[in-house]
Amino acid sequence: MNRILLGAALLAAIGIGCGDDDDGDTPPPTATVAPTATIAPTATAVPSATAEPSATPAEDEHREVEIASTEDGGGALAAGFDYERPISLFFNSCIGGEGDECSGGIRLYSAPNPGFVPHAHGHEAAGVSGTGHEDELFELADDTAISIEIIAITAGLSLTIDGERLDEPGQSTALGTTPDFHADGETFLALEDDDSIEGDFHLSFRLITDSATYDDSDEYEIHFVTAEGGHGHEDDHEHEDAE
Repeated sequence: MNRILLGAALLAAIGIGCGDDDDGDTPPPTATVAPTATIAPTATAVPSATAEPSATPAEDEHREVEIASTEDGGGALAAGFDYERPISLFFNSCIGGEGDECSGGIRLYSAPNPGFVPHAHGHEAAGVSGTGHEDELFELADDTAISIEIIAITAGLSLTIDGERLDEPGQSTALGTTPDFHADGETFLALEDDDSIEGDFHLSFRLITDSATYDDSDEYEIHFVTAEGGHGHEDDHEHEDAE
């Protein structure tokens, strides 16, 4: 499906017993009252099972990448995030298709994630497993300008930040300048009729800056799944660069 149609769509876009018989002169004995039946003790109520926390993510959940550095006052830029937990994308609309399965069209999924914020002093950021500096992140110096650059991205996936759409390797956009910025990202996934909703969709990025104090970051990879397709991903995978 052509990019013009997809681009337009993106823009538009919970008892008593008896005695003996009378034997003549002997007065009938008084009726014997049967002992009241012993009431069995009420069965002890079985405590209800503790409800397991729902594994289904909420559509309004907001997840953020915290931007920091690997050393105090220097080092490289770093991005704190739970990279082992994929971001869930929810069905948004059907473009040019029919029925619940959107036959013959494009199924569009989206989520208001991820956002990007500076790491605040004293706040424990999410881990950055696999980068070699997961133990501690440091707050960036003021007036540090940060941008994001796409390294690789699954075809059909796109990240929009402040109106700037990123869907190809090499594209970049500014996130903001420390200490105060909050760049809200929104991710879209367009699946054609024969595409599986159970795939592992991902983008790789790095943080870049023109500051002489910090080096550009290592490469990071965020995974995405459709809410219908599951909430996990395979550890072994290869980049699928957009063409």
